[in-house]
Amino acid sequence: MMLFTHTLELEREQRLDDALMLCIGATGLWQDNHNVQGTQRIPFIPDFTSTSAGAYAIAQHKGEHVMFDIGVRYDYRYSRVAGYDFKNSLFRGNLNFHNVSASAGARIQLKRNAQFATNLGFAWRPPHVAELYSLGTHQSAAAIEFGLLLNDSTNEVMDLDAVSFRNEQALKLVSTYTQHWDNFDVDVTAYANMIFNYIYLQPKGVTETVRGVFPYFRYTQTNALFLGTDLAATWHPGASVDVIAKASLLRASDVTHNDYLVFIPSNRYELGVKYTVPAAFKPAGLFVELKTRYVDKQRRAPRVVTVRELKEAQEAGTDPLLGSERNFDFAPSPAAYALVSLSAGCSIQPGKARYDFRVSVDNLFNTAYREYTNRFRYYADELGRNFTFSIKRIF
Repeated sequence: MMLFTHTLELEREQRLDDALMLCIGATGLWQDNHNVQGTQRIPFIPDFTSTSAGAYAIAQHKGEHVMFDIGVRYDYRYSRVAGYDFKNSLFRGNLNFHNVSASAGARIQLKRNAQFATNLGFAWRPPHVAELYSLGTHQSAAAIEFGLLLNDSTNEVMDLDAVSFRNEQALKLVSTYTQHWDNFDVDVTAYANMIFNYIYLQPKGVTETVRGVFPYFRYTQTNALFLGTDLAATWHPGASVDVIAKASLLRASDVTHNDYLVFIPSNRYELGVKYTVPAAFKPAGLFVELKTRYVDKQRRAPRVVTVRELKEAQEAGTDPLLGSERNFDFAPSPAAYALVSLSAGCSIQPGKARYDFRVSVDNLFNTAYREYTNRFRYYADELGRNFTFSIKRIF
């Protein structure tokens, strides 16, 4: 597969008076994807060319203690698709999507060292060609996937007029509270995101090929609600020491079926200590940082129906999934895990250019763990101890 992408962005800001600023812009995107000939297999994603264009306007009004902003955007996407189905029959399609997005927000200075910001937005996303036409083995995930336009029974590509897929549409509210003290900073963000026609890969069963047994998935749509909180706090106990704590909490639900969703990140927490050598010492910017990251088990995961259970049911002529629209997974969510990382770096500026050196060790204690959002967790652990050395030259 060869994918060529070209982008164009234009933007102009104009201050209308001391309090009001207007920003207008336009974006363009052109993509051409064509599969390499001679592979002797049906491409996983068909050939396509996609043209996208958008225009937006943002107005911002700044008062003494409050700043308001409002924005609107229009996007259009046109795609031409051509490929072969599992019968090696040619199919073609022309896809047209367009819609409007909008947002409004405010930022309030509560007092000298505290600020509150909130934003309400409506956005949309058309399905990608891969979500519509995927057919066959996804090599990087060791799974078989089928798109929204493939018939559930025959896996034939259906006519666009015969399918009821819709664009994703989201209504999102985000609020952030920030406060600073002499040696302590805190940032708390809470959000609620209701996504209508949410597109995701749903486990559907197992299928057997000449290469063995594979789990298979179908792109599916449902209405989903995401509720979350992100917290960050930084303590400065000394001029050269920073203690940083973070937490990311997420709760997602399939509203349509009153069920859990698959492959949703679990709650995670991070604590780090960074020591920076005072500027009077050389080399400049020398630092050492130690981090600990704890990732909880995903406790809001769907029921489990293992590959063994599915195979045994097939051999017995039964279907454990028949009559149920509930999500399931092929394996239980992995256990919680904790990782430790260590890094150090410095900067050297022999002339006009600056060189940044950094060395780091991730998973310092070589912990065996699996990440819930990684589909390779069905087969193998994540990376063990990993060393990285980097040099960055800044002109």
